[in-house]
Amino acid sequence: MSKAEITANPDLHDLLLAEQERLVRLDERVTSALLVQRSEALLDVLQAIRKRYEDDKRRHSLLDFDDLIEKLGDLFADRALGPWVQYKLDAGIDHILVDESQDTNARQWRVVRALADEFLPAPGRSAGRARCLP
Repeated sequence: MSKAEITANPDLHDLLLAEQERLVRLDERVTSALLVQRSEALLDVLQAIRKRYEDDKRRHSLLDFDDLIEKLGDLFADRALGPWVQYKLDAGIDHILVDESQDTNARQWRVVRALADEFLPAPGRSAGRARCLP
């Protein structure tokens, strides 16, 4: 509305501003709903891709890096085999270096902790050849 129209019809101007605000809020809600709908569709596609990937791995008896980390963590956690595996590795590992630790996930830290447990002394036990650097 022009300045003259606003002066002549202030109630109409207020009504139009209120309608404008209502339409802006409605547009935001529609945009949000579309975003949710598209995100759900994308998740469906990603789930199908993941399922096909896992099925292909299983069909061909393959393991990926994450599978190896998980299986190694399970091996270390096994009360019967874990200590023996740690003992065997103890002779061949001098250092544990973790690069980009902020990118290391919980399953990877599980393996690092299991390896470190073999090197770092428990309270009351001597450190052996383990050395902690500041």
